[in-house]
Amino acid sequence: MDKMRPQSGSGTWKFVAVLIGLVLMGGVVWKFFDSIPYGGNFALHYKDTKWQFSDAPKKMNLVYFGFTKCGDVCPVSMSKAGTAFRQLSPEERKNVRLIFVSVDAQHDTPEDAARFAEAFFPEFIGLTGSKAEIDRAIKKFPAGYIIENKPESHLGYVITHPDKFFFVDEKGKMINSVNATNDAAELLSKIREYL
Repeated sequence: MDKMRPQSGSGTWKFVAVLIGLVLMGGVVWKFFDSIPYGGNFALHYKDTKWQFSDAPKKMNLVYFGFTKCGDVCPVSMSKAGTAFRQLSPEERKNVRLIFVSVDAQHDTPEDAARFAEAFFPEFIGLTGSKAEIDRAIKKFPAGYIIENKPESHLGYVITHPDKFFFVDEKGKMINSVNATNDAAELLSKIREYL
C-alpha cells in the first residue's frame, strides 16, 4: 500500500519549478513585445502641401486615425479632444498638438481632413494621402484599419479603425496611447502628465 502513495515532495517541486519557469518566460516575451519602439517620422498631405512629422514636432503630439465621414466614433472622440484642448492654458497649447489622419484615401482629400480636424479645434491638423502613404504612417503605430464594401450602409462602405489617441514625443517616439472612449478630463490629465 505504501508503494502506491504518490511522492508529493519531488513532484510538487518540479511542478512549481516548471510553473515559475513558464511565468518568467512569459514575462520576458511580454517585455520584448511591450518594448518594441513605435512611432517615427511620417509624411502625408496637409491641405495643398506635403507635411512631415519631423518638420515641426511639438513636445507632445497626439495622433488619431479615422475618417471624415465616420458616423459617430470619430466625431465623438475628436469632440472630447477639442474639449480637453480648450482647457489647456495658452502656454500648454504651445507644446502640444493633435494630428488627425484620415485613412480614407479614396474619399477624403487633404482639404477634407484639415477642415474636419479644425471643426473640433482650430489648431488641430488634419492629414491624409495616398493609400501607400497612409499605410506607411499607420505602420508606425500599433494600429491598422480595414475598409469593407457594405452596399446596405449609408456610405456604401465601412472603415474599422482604432479609437485611440497615440501620444508621441518630439522625437517621434510613441510613449503611450489612451482609449478615446475615456472622457475629456482623463485625456486632459494625460496630456498634462506628459507636458
